[in-house]
Amino acid sequence: MNNNLETIRIFSEDVIPVYDTDTGEKVVLGRELHEKLKIKTPYHIWFPRMVEYGFVDGTDYFTENKNVHREDGRKMPQVQIDHIIKLDMAKHIAMIQRTPEGMEIRQKLIDLEKNAAVNQFAGLSKELQAILMIDQRTMKQEQRISALENTMTIDYNQQRVLKRVVNTVVINALGGMDSPAYKSRSVSQKLFMECNRDIQDWFNVNSRNNVPKKRFDEAVEYIKKWRPCANSVMLVQVTNGQTQMSM
Repeated sequence: MNNNLETIRIFSEDVIPVYDTDTGEKVVLGRELHEKLKIKTPYHIWFPRMVEYGFVDGTDYFTENKNVHREDGRKMPQVQIDHIIKLDMAKHIAMIQRTPEGMEIRQKLIDLEKNAAVNQFAGLSKELQAILMIDQRTMKQEQRISALENTMTIDYNQQRVLKRVVNTVVINALGGMDSPAYKSRSVSQKLFMECNRDIQDWFNVNSRNNVPKKRFDEAVEYIKKWRPCANSVMLVQVTNGQTQMSM
């Protein structure tokens, strides 16, 4: 699907405008859905809250920056963020509002999908229509599962495994639990922070616990092979050496 506001065209304007993409997929616009649902919370706050229900950018919706125009049509320097939303996501959002507007929009979208499916398979036998509709639903479900697999993070037990591996590797880098470097809070804290920061940078996450589930084994191997930077190595050596010399 081409996720560009300039390429979609109006398909239906019943309760809420529904658009056709260049591939024939039906979508709605986030700001129009926000307006039709009569949401009082500002759009830039409301939409991220809706995404937290498990929707994925690039799969369930697409983010689009558009220019703001004055009433006379002149383009303004401001850029406004909007979203192209697939109908499955739009129906779910409408349902969780628990308002008459939400129920009405959800039902209209359901009816629209049914009518579109009937028109798409017009002329085919009922048996073949049923088979093709099941195929479409299966494909959507597989796409959804694939998207979830790509966004799922490691579970609690896997988080504990990574924590144990980090502890082992960092303690070894400090010279063991009996080493002065390990007993030095500033030195040991520096190495633990460095290790966790490197993990975050490598896997492009904001926390070690948010490593993607499908990359768990890779994370374990990465940590096992992790080594502190040269400055940290020198700091450990100096800390351990100075303490030994003073003894």
